[in-house]
Amino acid sequence: MRKFAIVSLGISLLLAIALLVSARDESLNEDVSRSLQKPIVAAEKNVYLPLVNFVSPINKDGTELHFTENILSACDKERGGLIDCIVQNRSQIEKMLSDNQTLLDRYQAFLNYTQFSQPLLNEGESTPIPFVDLQRVKLALWAKSILLIKDGKAAEGLDLLHRDTQFWRMLLTQSDNLLTHMVAVTLLRKQYELLSRIVAEFPQMAAAEKNKLLQMIAPLSIQELSFRRALAGELQLVAHALTQLDQTNSCADSSGKDCTNATAAANWSLTNPMWRKTPLYRHNATLNLQAGLLEQWAGFSELPATKIAKQKESFSQSLEKEYKPTTGSGMRVYNYIGKQFVATGFADVSAYFLKAHDLNGLLRLINLQIQITSLGLPDERIGPFLQTSDSEFTNPYTGEAMIWDAKERTLSFPAQGRKDAGEIAVMLGKSVLRAQDKH
Repeated sequence: MRKFAIVSLGISLLLAIALLVSARDESLNEDVSRSLQKPIVAAEKNVYLPLVNFVSPINKDGTELHFTENILSACDKERGGLIDCIVQNRSQIEKMLSDNQTLLDRYQAFLNYTQFSQPLLNEGESTPIPFVDLQRVKLALWAKSILLIKDGKAAEGLDLLHRDTQFWRMLLTQSDNLLTHMVAVTLLRKQYELLSRIVAEFPQMAAAEKNKLLQMIAPLSIQELSFRRALAGELQLVAHALTQLDQTNSCADSSGKDCTNATAAANWSLTNPMWRKTPLYRHNATLNLQAGLLEQWAGFSELPATKIAKQKESFSQSLEKEYKPTTGSGMRVYNYIGKQFVATGFADVSAYFLKAHDLNGLLRLINLQIQITSLGLPDERIGPFLQTSDSEFTNPYTGEAMIWDAKERTLSFPAQGRKDAGEIAVMLGKSVLRAQDKH
């Protein structure tokens, strides 16, 4: 009996040792460690804080500044066209610019910055950027530029637009989270749609300023199309959250009273550290897993648009199967909770990539628009001209020539960044009865 007890004890010890060895946390992958390092940007060169403080008060009463109205939103619904509406409402727009001069000055000061990095605060959250007010001031600046062009001051007006375009493309490249990245994509699309309308309204100016306009609509670079930096920022958020979780050793109720003993029985709750002392959760293993998922998304974002559009469903399904296993699929006990964290946060972000390529396709359309306008091509020659265009000016998803609708006088291609059907389109000549984008 004693011999049996010794053997049982030995087996138990071996099992305990095996469990401890198998339950040791992984080493953090080098790529993960590299991704967790935020770019070092000198405070005086980083536009993040100026953006955060965009609506900060100037008076002692502490009232924040907010842009009064969005005149372009009302003009966009006018049957006479956006540009005509801006010109006809000149006095109202000039008053709006005057009433919001402080915000306009602050916005134009942003355009001198060339770097952006959004820091994490101790709580793992960053102060939000007031994008609504930024968008309104941005569109007001474009209205100002349109009035300058109307007055024959094309160089001055286009210079404002060029600087604004450079700023938002910088923000697109350096954004370190998905929200900021997609805001940059959205606002760039809005401003390029406006640029297309300017070209349609002022064809002689477009022909004379062709080179400057072509600089503004340069195709998006690999860095601008890549989501690698934004996804690295998402990994940094996850790492910060898990670190904060690991440091949670006690809890307090709403009155501030210690409730650690009251929750001691809840061994697997997030407020109790006991579950983090078991093989069910390992910090580094969880980060390695999350980083592996984000790395695959980052690599996918850097593929050509044709491959992303063709493979997005199968690619997302394969990742979901790998990182979001179903109950009863044989998931190992080791780091089970960490795997559940990653599975819970799984999301298909391929539509974001396609929105960026929709934007790049819009740039191709405007490039063609400028070429056709400056050459003064008659309608009957536009179709053949598109058929002989270089590959950099074709449909980004198929490589086929852009669509020419002679009746509507539009150049277009089917969009891929939305689930519902739609197309990205620009108009040759004034737009009277329809919006530029058929979404």
